[in-house]
Amino acid sequence: MLHVASRSLAVQALSIFGDHSDVMSTRNTGFALMAANSIQETMDLALVAHLATLKYKVPFLSFFDGFRTSHEVAKIEELTDEDIRTMITADMVSGHRGRAMTPDRPELRGTAQNPDAFFQAREAVSPFYEACPAAVARTMDRFAALTGRQYKFAEEYKLDDADMVMVMLGSSAGTAKDVIDEYREKGVKVGLLKLRMFRPFPAEQLVPVLAGRKAIAVLDRSASFGGWGGPVFTEIRSALYGQPNPAPLANWIYGLGGRDFELHHAAEVIDAMQTMASGGEVPTLNLLGCRA
Repeated sequence: MLHVASRSLAVQALSIFGDHSDVMSTRNTGFALMAANSIQETMDLALVAHLATLKYKVPFLSFFDGFRTSHEVAKIEELTDEDIRTMITADMVSGHRGRAMTPDRPELRGTAQNPDAFFQAREAVSPFYEACPAAVARTMDRFAALTGRQYKFAEEYKLDDADMVMVMLGSSAGTAKDVIDEYREKGVKVGLLKLRMFRPFPAEQLVPVLAGRKAIAVLDRSASFGGWGGPVFTEIRSALYGQPNPAPLANWIYGLGGRDFELHHAAEVIDAMQTMASGGEVPTLNLLGCRA
């Protein structure tokens, strides 16, 4: 179980500021990735992730935006020690400790495997990941019963009648909501899908939400250089592949190295979606807020 204030990776220069480069680089390591969008979510989802990893044996990485959420001051409803003990029992903790390596109980792990064994041994973990989304959903429901705060893999904001959908994760979703409210007042039918679960990717839950839209914009706070789009975009595009009457889909990379996501950036994306929805052309891959 890892808790991470997500930050930029050092590349052509060191940057200590926040984006999603570090956590997205772990997406094929086997960790489940859960994103918090606020201080309240950071605390709440940390407990959800702890329970899920102890109970269902999948390693979790719970992350939030470094130098943004990590440094924010806000009022929250604090979890008590009793809340934590209700969710995570002493038996779970002792069971976890019992699985640790210790010289008192020597055992052999991490052996070498030849081609005749490695493939099927690696695939033996697949059932754990296939069961993980439903397990996390049950954990979130249990947390809601305890605290009254219900979480899902993705939060839908004004999507009931939305023709256009912005998809993103992290603290910038709050800025996007404010701009969406302004456009709603103008009669523009736009909404937000705020992701919380990225690994395992909940495609079955997201595809019905995105079906039937006229334009979809996916915002990534990390770039896959040499690849075709950011991590969230490639997952959304793969999930929607083969769906009937697919909506135009475009990707925006934003906020690398801690660059602010401002109101006019969200407005720029919505304006582009309006162009897409009316049949106009918008590049599939775009940069947001990157000065020429």
